[in-house]
Amino acid sequence: LGMGQMVTIVQQLTVVQQFKIDWGEPFASILVALEVMAFDLDMISIGCVAPMAPVMKFATRTLMVLLLFAVASIVHFGYLAWQRSRGSGPQKGMQISLLLRTAGTLFMVFFISLCSSLLA
Repeated sequence: LGMGQMVTIVQQLTVVQQFKIDWGEPFASILVALEVMAFDLDMISIGCVAPMAPVMKFATRTLMVLLLFAVASIVHFGYLAWQRSRGSGPQKGMQISLLLRTAGTLFMVFFISLCSSLLA
């Protein structure tokens, strides 16, 4: 819960930084330091390997959340299958709440990332 909130705050502060406002010195330094931890696909530099048009870059950024949700689902259900095969586990059932919390964090991170890309 705490990690998800920290990621959300960092993303929101990087959106605030893109408003091109001259902030006071302590807050400006904090924004610059948090920019490194922000989720930005341009930092990965996929364009060096495969150049992409702006529309393709936006589509990739938009569809990335669905891909990561599929990966999170596979990991979740694989873990549950492994836990059942061992015959141990503190809770029985599908534990969908864990998967939904993970999906909520993913959607929030990518929603803020998409909003920041629209501001740029």
